[in-house]
Amino acid sequence: MVRKIYKIFKAEVVKELRIRNIGQKELAQMTGYKPQTIRQFMSKSKGRDDSDRVAKAISYALGIKLTK
Repeated sequence: MVRKIYKIFKAEVVKELRIRNIGQKELAQMTGYKPQTIRQFMSKSKGRDDSDRVAKAISYALGIKLTK
């Protein structure tokens, strides 16, 4: 269930980044996380970091609702 929520959330993040014309590096600056952390969180590969803290920081920075 959590993976599905993150999948939906990440799609919304990608959409919002395109709308704002910003990249993951800028998102990292907005959240206070390193670009590597954002890349890892957004990665679709196995072993990605689905950290609640990272998701909450992205949610706050972009104004996207993170529901569970």
